[in-house]
Parts: sequence; structure tokens; C-alpha cells
Amino acid sequence: MLATWQSAYGDTLRIASTGGATELMRRVGEAFARLEGAKVDVLPGYGSDGAIRALAAGAVDVAVSARPLQNEEAAAGLMAIPLARTPLVFVTSHHAPTGLRVIDLADLFAREAPVWPDGTRLRVILRTRGDTDTLLVGQAFPQMREALAMARQRPDVPVAATDQDNFDLALRIPGSLTSAGLAQIVAEKPNLRVVPLDGVTPTVESLGSRQYPHEKRFFLVRSADPAPAVERLAEFLRSPAGRGLLRENASLPFGF
Repeated sequence: MLATWQSAYGDTLRIASTGGATELMRRVGEAFARLEGAKVDVLPGYGSDGAIRALAAGAVDVAVSARPLQNEEAAAGLMAIPLARTPLVFVTSHHAPTGLRVIDLADLFAREAPVWPDGTRLRVILRTRGDTDTLLVGQAFPQMREALAMARQRPDVPVAATDQDNFDLALRIPGSLTSAGLAQIVAEKPNLRVVPLDGVTPTVESLGSRQYPHEKRFFLVRSADPAPAVERLAEFLRSPAGRGLLRENASLPFGF
């Protein structure tokens, strides 16, 4: 089997992943490795930009990104296949948060001393300026671009460099509020709560029905001439088992 399976690294398939999909891809990799009788390494800490650069440099076989390819990346011969979409959510360390209204989100991030409806201090966490989640939040929610810019001017507002740093800060800070993909919450199981928006709890079902419209997408990025193992991975993700695994981890698969 290995003769038809091999990656650029022999019997090891190397995947560089955005942090929000790292644990999801570890679970995918474990199931795929059991099926194929080989080894899968999911390398953490890359982010979307770093994962794509690692693929372009030949350091990994495949990348998982939270953004589509930029023009220069596509021109270099890389291909991005839509993999799945997951609810874009807000999470908190608050032990019993009530839901929030979308119309109030920008004010909560812009205000110097916001509070939860029960009077508990609310402490927002930002992502870096060019981070995919920063761009998604700015696009998805009214007035959030301006609110994030205002929050960034306050020296007391923490900024998370990675998806994992984001969760670490959210866990440590009482009353925290930050954005994330639901897939990361479900896969990593941190002691954080997902906040309903406008009375709707984010789930794959509410995303699929469009009752909850805010989403984050993942892309499987490969070279123009991928190793056989990459093709086999794509076949697995198209299969009922692969699609079921994505759904189990709060990710609606695309029909690629």
C-alpha cells in the first residue's frame, strides 16, 4: 500500500495547519492514518500564512488555511480546496453568560469598561491586525472594524498572536470575550462558554439552516503536483467517514 500512498516524506504525511483547525486535523489525521496504515504529523503553530508558506517551500505536503489563497500564492501553483465551514462565535470565561445582541457587540469592544448583563466586568481580547479572525469579525458584524481599532488604542486590552494564545488568555482573564471558530472549541474542549447571539446558539445545525449566519471557512491547500498521499487524504475527506468526522467537530463539509 505504501508504494501508492507515499508523501514527499516517505510514509509520513506532514500537514501544517491554522491554529483553529489544528486539533480537528489531528483527529482527521489519526483516522486517516489508521485507515492507511501510515503516519500523519499535524504541525501546530503555523497560522494560515505560515502554513501556506511552509507548503510553498516544500516543508510540508499540505496546508490547512482559514483564508483563500492570495493572487501571488495561486500564481505560484498552489491550489485551495474549500474544506469546511464552522460557526464564527464569541466565547468567554464567564461561568454563566447570557446571550448578546449583535447590535451591541461593537459598543462592548469600543467601550473602556464594558460589563456583562449581570454587572460582571467584561474584558475583550483582540487578535493581531492582519489575523484572519480580525478580518472576519470586521466583515461579519456592523461597526466592528471601528470598534476593534478603538480597542486597539487602549494599553490594557490584550492581543492574542495565535488561536491557542487566544484561548489561553480567555481562560485566564475573568469575564473575557473573544472570537473563535466553533470547531476549535469542540475539538479542544477548553473551559469556555459559547455566547448566543440574538437568541441563537451557534451550532452546525443553525449554521446549515442559516439561522446563525456567521461563519469561518477552512481550505485544504496543496501544490499543483501533490504527492499521492495528499490525493488520498482528499478522498478520505470526501468520504462519509471523513465528512462525518468534520461534522462531529462542528464543521460543515463542502462537497469537494
